[in-house]
Amino acid sequence: MQSEFRDRDATAGMCQCGAVRYRIAAGPALETICGCRMCQRASGNFVSAFYMVADDQVVWEGTPPAIFASSDVAERGFCAACGTPLYFRETGSGWTEFLAATLRQGTPFDPKAHVRSADTPAWATHIGDIPVRDAEGAAVTRSHQAPEE
Repeated sequence: MQSEFRDRDATAGMCQCGAVRYRIAAGPALETICGCRMCQRASGNFVSAFYMVADDQVVWEGTPPAIFASSDVAERGFCAACGTPLYFRETGSGWTEFLAATLRQGTPFDPKAHVRSADTPAWATHIGDIPVRDAEGAAVTRSHQAPEE
């Protein structure tokens, strides 16, 4: 696994409302996708995309994340105000796995592994083949999200 880490520039991220923010110092990162049922339920999606960094690369800003012990060996951080899931952390590992969608737009993300794929729905394995179309009503939607940095 160590060989799958890549050096990445510093980046940042936040929850949907902007209350919980984090900064990640430049250094090694591991980008993966997990399709296990626990990650599906925690993220509300068919897979979770993770950007894993050492805990000492992370600085929290704003409101600290709320924490849910999702198993006897792991916890998940989220924003208590808006509910955005932010990270997965194996207890005592020294690593935080941020949900990639919470990272600043433009942060490089190129997953090298799809772990626990047995639970991933079959249709999701060829999602890139599904036709793309514009969202209806997107032009009139007014977002209440915190603006991107």
